Amino acid sequence: MLCNDISLSNISKITGTSYRGLYGKIDFFHEQIQGFVAQGEDFSQVDFHEVGSLFATDSQTLILNWPTKQKRTPVAVQHLCTAHNRSGFIVEAALQFDPSLSMEDAEARALEAGEADISNAFRQFVRVWTKTEFEGWLRKLRKQKRVKTTDLYQLPHQGALVRYDILQYAHALRVQEMLAHTDAPLLLAMDDDKGLQQAFQAVFVQEIRSRRADIAVVSFDKGMTHDMRLKQFKNGRALL
Repeated sequence: MLCNDISLSNISKITGTSYRGLYGKIDFFHEQIQGFVAQGEDFSQVDFHEVGSLFATDSQTLILNWPTKQKRTPVAVQHLCTAHNRSGFIVEAALQFDPSLSMEDAEARALEAGEADISNAFRQFVRVWTKTEFEGWLRKLRKQKRVKTTDLYQLPHQGALVRYDILQYAHALRVQEMLAHTDAPLLLAMDDDKGLQQAFQAVFVQEIRSRRADIAVVSFDKGMTHDMRLKQFKNGRALL
């Protein structure tokens, strides 16, 4: 039922299981899946010449209905994922969230570092958003009229929100680490996200220079009809 989009409240009614019991089962499934996945993450045994070496990376915005004592507040969090094209295996996935650090700790460390007047590129403590910097960024967005509302731009009420550019570079480094053993030619596909492109270009610079890796940027025109897509596809095939 969990895989069929049935709400937890309906599952509880159908099965007669309490919410505590449901969450306990979900935690159990999570632990089992983690153990199963860990067994398959030894990429040193994979021959990417044979299974293919095309990998696709994409980002999704997850709207989390974050519970607080007063009300539930939607918080937008980015999720980065890289998958092996042929098998669909998730090579690496990362969430823009650090549960080990509280917002109070982040604020205190930022004040202790005394880097408010230093560019982010040269700061030691810049991995996560502080409340002060985040609110200043929102004011800037509103002033520039880049967003109409800031309701979805909120910090989590537990843990800390990782800066998205830091997440992109960290994700690219993890993907490179997992593929470091292979000499197969790599094709890294991603959408037209400039930050993601820059992160992968910087991390895989040696592989790209040696012609062992290529980056393919895929963009979509979501306004096209099905007939227009077919025509575009045929034109592309003709050019090839």
